[in-house]
Amino acid sequence: MKSTQAIGKLPFENELLHFLESRNSDLLVVLPYWLTSSSKDGSRFSRATFDSLILLIGKYVSEQLRVRGQRPTVGVISKMPFMDLLMHLAHAFCNEGRYTLFQAMVDQLRYPCILTELYSQTLFYMFGRTNNGNVCEVMARVMVERLVVFAPHPWGLVCTFNQIIRDPSCDFWSLQFVSKNPELQKILRVIIHRVIKPEGL
Repeated sequence: MKSTQAIGKLPFENELLHFLESRNSDLLVVLPYWLTSSSKDGSRFSRATFDSLILLIGKYVSEQLRVRGQRPTVGVISKMPFMDLLMHLAHAFCNEGRYTLFQAMVDQLRYPCILTELYSQTLFYMFGRTNNGNVCEVMARVMVERLVVFAPHPWGLVCTFNQIIRDPSCDFWSLQFVSKNPELQKILRVIIHRVIKPEGL
């Protein structure tokens, strides 16, 4: 699938599409380095580049699923090349890189649509699958920062966070950054009371 005008041109777009089609690429080795650069605001990671990366992946995978007549369930997307790529980036980056990556992914959690469903299930799978507490903590931080502000909150964000904190596979409340942090627990209780409906979504 070719890029569209809505997506900023990535210098490694051809390599990315090749990987998404075949997995036969050295992209996993070099991509973390290609995504690390000095931006104008002094950070090591360009938010615009991450946004373009996540949008391109989302559009390509959505089209693959449409052609196959599939929905982006965990069982389906966990076997796709893009999941290997995103899991690799989440573990290869420092926390600053993870934060930028998850910001771009959480941006796609909007109204009910294929991109929201795709990235909702992707984040849910990554949270429950990883053994790296830093990955879970940074992902949760991105979501919590957006949920503590006043409504309205994006429908997809609320649904995804609700799934993560309630599903036993994520074991959210037992994670050290939650169980050992009373202040965060207070914030989470406020979010649950004000944002997450008791009966679920």
